[in-house]
Amino acid sequence: MGSAYARLVKMENAPGSKHVQQVTALVRELTGREPGAGEFKAYKTWSDYYQSASKIIHATTGTGASDAVQLLHDVLAVIRELVLTLPDQAPRWVELASVTDPTAEQVQEVNQLHHPSAMPYLFGKFTGWNWLEKLDPARLLPEADRWPAAPYFQRLAAEDAQRLTLWLRPRLDEICRNGPQATARLLWLCRHLYGHATPIVTRITKEHGVEGMRIPVLHWASEVEITQRDARWVDVVTRAMVAGAGTSPLDSWDIQNALARLQETARIGTTSPTAQVRKALVDVLAAHLAVDGVRRELQITGDLHSPGLAGSPALTGAWLAAAACLQFARTEMERGTDLETRTRAWTIDALGGWEGDRLLAVHLLDVAGEEPDEAAWWAAAFGVLARLHAMPVSTPDIAAFVRTVIERHRPEAGDALTAALRNGLGPVPDEATLRAARTELDERGARVAQALQALAAGDEPPQWKPQVPAVWRTIWALSEILPAPALAPWRPVVDLLTERFGSPPDPTGPLYKVIPLPNANAQETAEFHTLYTQFGAVHAATVLAGRPPTQGGYFERIEFRLLEEAVRADADAWAADIDAIVDALDTFDLRTAYLGALTANQQAAGLTDPPSPRLPTAIAAAWRLMSQLHEGPGSTDPDLDERARRTTCQLLKDAWANNVDPGTDETEVITWLAAAARKWSEPTRQPDNPYVTAAATSGGMALIALVEWAVHRGTNDGHLPTAADDLMTQILTAHDDDRAMAVIGAALTPLRLHAEPWYTAHRDTLLDITSDSAPIRSWLLYLRHLSGYDTAVLGEIDPAKTAHYLRTDAPKQIFDRFALTLLHSPDTLGPAFIAELADGDGGPEAVSTLLGDIARALPQDPGEGDLHARGLTLWDEVLDLATGTPGVHLGGAGHFAFAEGLDHERWLRRTLRTVTINPNILFPDHVAARAASSPHSPEAREILTRLLPLIGMHGSRDDYRMLAVVGHAQAVLNASQPGSEGRAALGMALALHADDVDAATAE
Repeated sequence: MGSAYARLVKMENAPGSKHVQQVTALVRELTGREPGAGEFKAYKTWSDYYQSASKIIHATTGTGASDAVQLLHDVLAVIRELVLTLPDQAPRWVELASVTDPTAEQVQEVNQLHHPSAMPYLFGKFTGWNWLEKLDPARLLPEADRWPAAPYFQRLAAEDAQRLTLWLRPRLDEICRNGPQATARLLWLCRHLYGHATPIVTRITKEHGVEGMRIPVLHWASEVEITQRDARWVDVVTRAMVAGAGTSPLDSWDIQNALARLQETARIGTTSPTAQVRKALVDVLAAHLAVDGVRRELQITGDLHSPGLAGSPALTGAWLAAAACLQFARTEMERGTDLETRTRAWTIDALGGWEGDRLLAVHLLDVAGEEPDEAAWWAAAFGVLARLHAMPVSTPDIAAFVRTVIERHRPEAGDALTAALRNGLGPVPDEATLRAARTELDERGARVAQALQALAAGDEPPQWKPQVPAVWRTIWALSEILPAPALAPWRPVVDLLTERFGSPPDPTGPLYKVIPLPNANAQETAEFHTLYTQFGAVHAATVLAGRPPTQGGYFERIEFRLLEEAVRADADAWAADIDAIVDALDTFDLRTAYLGALTANQQAAGLTDPPSPRLPTAIAAAWRLMSQLHEGPGSTDPDLDERARRTTCQLLKDAWANNVDPGTDETEVITWLAAAARKWSEPTRQPDNPYVTAAATSGGMALIALVEWAVHRGTNDGHLPTAADDLMTQILTAHDDDRAMAVIGAALTPLRLHAEPWYTAHRDTLLDITSDSAPIRSWLLYLRHLSGYDTAVLGEIDPAKTAHYLRTDAPKQIFDRFALTLLHSPDTLGPAFIAELADGDGGPEAVSTLLGDIARALPQDPGEGDLHARGLTLWDEVLDLATGTPGVHLGGAGHFAFAEGLDHERWLRRTLRTVTINPNILFPDHVAARAASSPHSPEAREILTRLLPLIGMHGSRDDYRMLAVVGHAQAVLNASQPGSEGRAALGMALALHADDVDAATAE
């Protein structure tokens, strides 16, 4: 912000800045493009002309008529630049683009171009070096947000990279002053300059740093041929990899690729900067190890050879660098480099810890038996052993190294091995030290508890000095490997740790293993499955009932899990003899869980699909639970009582929904359901999912079951039973429980069909769509399949209220109900429905949504001619409404592009009418694609011509949909014959809105 303000002040204070700003604003308005540095410099000529005119008018010495004539010529030229559109100027641009050796006048003409689209086109065509030598640098050099000349520079780079590099080097400071983005653009060009750009990249990284430019630097480095890589190249790559290792680490692919290029340089390069590469690899590793936490993370990784890509990017970088160090060391050994030289850089000063010795140990393990200098190998190996006390964690690679040294040592080296190990393991603890360690281990649990309590209270946890050094754990971990003479003094330590933690794991195995989460009930589940499979569900239920009940809530009780999993696995077997199983499960809790599991798996259990005697049996068992609740307590857990009630209501509802006699005393059951629903219903505002909220409770499910019974009875009697009538009327009259209103709303269609007197009496309340809690709203929301009976309900809603609702509060997902009704039952909503919907605030938007749903509802089968004809008629109706308006109504018409069954010619004609009124429709890319499938159609060309102005809308220039529109328009232009209808207009539109200069001159 400060930089922008400073630039603004500078512009305002600059001579002639007022005229530059005026011209800039005019260019933005006329072209919709943002000018760049070259254009700004061209605009400054207006200030120069103002000054010249002032001198001529005031007869300043040295001015005369010839100056006035020349000024008029120059001013007319820049006026032409300012007012002519791109299509007007395109023929001249095409001429200039073909010039390879420009005259001074042509160079001046290009420098004076005002249109921001001119230079991208010209630089896309220019060839030869003369334009580079003659044009104003403001036209040529990269800027922060653009570089029109980039394609031209790439062609020059391909022609003579060294010559272009020499041209760029003296202009490097000017480019860098344009900002880091301009510098980054130059670095991308350097990829085409290869090794010739090394001086440029070196200077940029030294003087300006690499923050924000590491990726282009590394990509350039990868493009440089091996023969061109030198010490400067290595230095640049190292600097790019080291910078920002902690704040903004590179992607693992970039790190891996750069490390591979470094190694490749030393292996194959003619200059062979081996020592520099060796140090570079260590520097990269050190930079990543310096990041907080990475050293510790790397210390507990098991294998430095195979870097993992999980964890922090900095850890990944450290792991990749360590693996590269090891790989490069082995390559050097194969090329004959001695051990001391190839491992010289792995020092404590460079890496700052145990990592150098770990690298050395792993490398010695790699080359064991292959090292030409055997004595050097043993000396280095014993040296690592003598420093084992510095190892923070015993890793598998170090354990493998120790084992290899012990197994390979010659008998005469036994004393040296023991001495190295004793030095590496450190001083043997005395009795006092062992007692302190034992005390610490005894108090370990208490100390952890204290720390957790302190953290929970928001305090600092207590600190204590550990009495068990890390090297003790190393010795314990390696105790199966270490030779007896070296281990003997440490036996008390090994015994102490074994007593506390058991035998040590295999030291060469992985530090961490991925294991599945334990299933505490897995064995019991398997045993219970075997039990009911072999002896039947009744026997298994008897055994389960004989177990002591587990404590806790519903989801913590193992016996419930066993029942649920068994019923889920074989519902049919567990429903074969419901009475016997209920008798065997002799507690309220187990019976509730069992019947709930059957209800959840009712189809598999054969309860409702198809209807069978099993359902009444289950209802009878559930009703016995209700009788038990009525007579006294059912369960000690209120949640189980609630589950029992809801299961009973669910089973009753399913019976009536499937026309099955529940087999219970109807009066008793209905009295109970009505009482439960009354007790449950209370004033409640539930704007989100009120029906789902109701169905999740036993009281709400009681009301659902009662309504289902009422509909079931109404099928035979033609009216609601009194019990249901009273309660439902009471709910509608109170109008204060959104959940209960939603339950009634879900049954509107069957209530209208089978309880017409009650439905008619309360129709105004039921269908008052303007009310937030009206039953019709929940009916619309949960309606899934629109039948003729459903459309009849829609047709009885007040059309004015429906239109108002759709214009204001209606959720988008209900529009398709009205779209389907308009298609399948056109007379239901009346001939003026769409016109009434469009009339009012939000009306055009609502019509657009409805039109889109109409298009989406059309069948893909071309044989459904009647529905397609109806859909087109509705589209025509919206087109007629939108004519003479901004055409917001037509936004949803873009959906018709997906209606594959629709006749293409009829689609073309209506789409052309649509985009003529309002091209801003949904899915313009798909509309363009469908139009482009008929490249020789005049309608298709005009549709694309109408869509192209959308590019000028705010934020749409780089939108992928608009890029697709441009691509389809260009394809149609190229496929059509010159002189064909609409082709010239399409070319002009491409020129005006997509900067397609060639399209402007296509005719």
